[in-house]
Formats: sequence, structure tokens, C-alpha cells
Amino acid sequence: MLGLGLRLGSGSNPKPNPNPYPNANPNPNQDDMDYYGNKRLELAGQLLSLLFEDLFKKLCADLKRLATHELGRLGFGLGRGLGLGLG
Repeated sequence: MLGLGLRLGSGSNPKPNPNPYPNANPNPNQDDMDYYGNKRLELAGQLLSLLFEDLFKKLCADLKRLATHELGRLGFGLGRGLGLGLG
């Protein structure tokens, strides 16, 4: 030890952080639901697929409703049972 309050030797150097990624999961075998690496991202293709599916189902339901209304109005007597199997 010198008179300035500094120590020489291996104790004066701070230890490097053994984990270069401080936000990484310290135990990869542990199932941590809050760990960012376990999150799944919805990509553009998946989101468009879900949107198309919902809109296509709505289109089919609207077409079925319109067809039953028009056929009933024209006197075909089908009423609500078209039997098209659309849902």
C-alpha cells in the first residue's frame, strides 16, 4: 500500500463481469414466462393470415344472410335453411 491510499496488485483491478449479457436468462433450463427470449413475435404474414380468415368468415356469413333474405323475399320459401354448410 502506498501513502495515497491505493493498493497495487491483483486486488486493485475490478473483476470483469462473467455474464456479458446481463438480461439473459441465467438458467436456460428454467421456464421463465417473463424472460424476453421466451416471447413469440407475431410476424406480418401471420397477422395478415388472421385478418384474412376473420374477414373471409364475415363475408361468408354476410353472403349467406343476404341470399336467405333475397330468396325468401322472392318467394322460394327457403326461409333460414339454405343448407349450404357455411356455418
